[in-house]
Amino acid sequence: MISNMRRLARALLPLVFLALAQSQELPDGSGKEVTNRVCGGCHEAGVVVKYHNAKDDWESVVEDMRGRGADGSDDDFKAIVAYLARYLGPEVNVNRAAAADLESELGITAAEAAPSSNTARRRADSRISPASEKCPDWM
Repeated sequence: MISNMRRLARALLPLVFLALAQSQELPDGSGKEVTNRVCGGCHEAGVVVKYHNAKDDWESVVEDMRGRGADGSDDDFKAIVAYLARYLGPEVNVNRAAAADLESELGITAAEAAPSSNTARRRADSRISPASEKCPDWM
């Protein structure tokens, strides 16, 4: 009897670790509580952390979940989309992205995007290999 329970425990233990690894915490920020409350009513809200979607894509996902029975107000769903788009939006390589992409994907102004993009790009393009020469001060 005890050996059967040990075998069962050994068989189930990896599944427990797998479940813990897949359910990650949502990033802190405005909208986290409502996202946990509304989305967590059907599934672990942290399952979305591996996705990085644009706002339009998050709107489609949230609308689909709403159609499947997610319970919340219009304001709740707007807050969820805003939260997901801000904290789980597309990953942007700021060293290579065009200023327009920085504006749209990161939600920053043209004035903020242009200097950041140009400075970062110049630095990335002029990078010196640390193995061959002294690194510039900015590295």
